[in-house]
Amino acid sequence: MVNKSFAFSGFSIKDIPSTVEFSRNKLGLTVAEEATGLHLITTGNNPIFMYHKENHSPATYTILNLPVTSIDEAVDALKTKGIVF
Repeated sequence: MVNKSFAFSGFSIKDIPSTVEFSRNKLGLTVAEEATGLHLITTGNNPIFMYHKENHSPATYTILNLPVTSIDEAVDALKTKGIVF
């Protein structure tokens, strides 16, 4: 009944253009735009799908985890791109 060999993460977003800009230019991720939403392209087998939702409400919990070699270096690099922690 359920395909156990494949699963993906998905969550809603408020604004597709700003999400594309942030994902590409701030996080450096590859984004595939499709009619149904956005796919973040990762090097692992972990598809991430984002879809527009008119009455979107931001999550109050972590919904996306991106592994890094050094958290301090990652935070410093993101700060140089204008991301506020």
